[in-house]
Amino acid sequence: MTRRIVVGLAGNENDVVALAWTAHEARADDVVHVVYPYRLLALEGSSWYPAVRANDARRARARRVVAAAISTIRSVNPKPEIDGSAIVGRAVAILRDLSQIADLLVVVDDVVADRIGRATGPRIGRAVAATASCPVVVMPRAADARHADAATQPVALLLTSASLPADAVRFAFESASARAVTLIVAQSCASGPTDLPVTDDDISSWEQVGSQEILDADLSAWQEKYHAAGVIVEVRRESPPSTAMLLDRTCQLIVVPRGDASRDPLGRVAREALRHTTCPVAVVPETAEARADAISTHRYHGHDTD
Repeated sequence: MTRRIVVGLAGNENDVVALAWTAHEARADDVVHVVYPYRLLALEGSSWYPAVRANDARRARARRVVAAAISTIRSVNPKPEIDGSAIVGRAVAILRDLSQIADLLVVVDDVVADRIGRATGPRIGRAVAATASCPVVVMPRAADARHADAATQPVALLLTSASLPADAVRFAFESASARAVTLIVAQSCASGPTDLPVTDDDISSWEQVGSQEILDADLSAWQEKYHAAGVIVEVRRESPPSTAMLLDRTCQLIVVPRGDASRDPLGRVAREALRHTTCPVAVVPETAEARADAISTHRYHGHDTD
């Protein structure tokens, strides 16, 4: 199945992290498009020669950034179809629009900066992941990224409830299966279903009666479909930040569902994973079709409480 992978460039040393990950992720039948959003000087109708010349220089640099990125990916993996473009505009808005036609976005968690490099907003990766229409793999900055070989490390799916978000589960299983590695499904239940603090006894009871049974039952159908991925289910007492940090030590990719847009566009789980880890984090929005499938699966396994 052909995937359309869009890589958002920042035009700095952090791009190498996203390009390296994409080069190893892309398959022969994928289409990879690198895009470099950049800003022009506001001329406001002026034809002042130095300003025009400066914008010409920015265009030329943008084209070089794109060409270098394409060359970097091809030098590692020449199999997929690769192209690129430099687009004038704001990075978050451009990448959000591209997410409507892409199957996967790869973005470095860089800062939003003004024309002279001052930070003016949230990190680009988090801002894009909060509103994108497709899954977004948010890469750590080059200064934060781990340099150890992670090719054989597991993929993790981090949850805070026993219900399984179908799109995030599918993405996690497909990622683990494609890499032929183990999938760790980790549920953090340091708080109960009402999100209130609970005692150790409450946690133990909730784990055994609720979370573990539902996770095991609902995961069985996914395990049958993705035979290549071994699955380890962990129901943990640690909070989401602590669980994310524990997974970060041993996993090459952490998959998290995105939050409810009406309450929290990014969601607590995704926010904590991005804040406390140095490995790539895939933030996966849930479609209406996936929610309907999840409800059907939930009822099929006898978990409907209506």
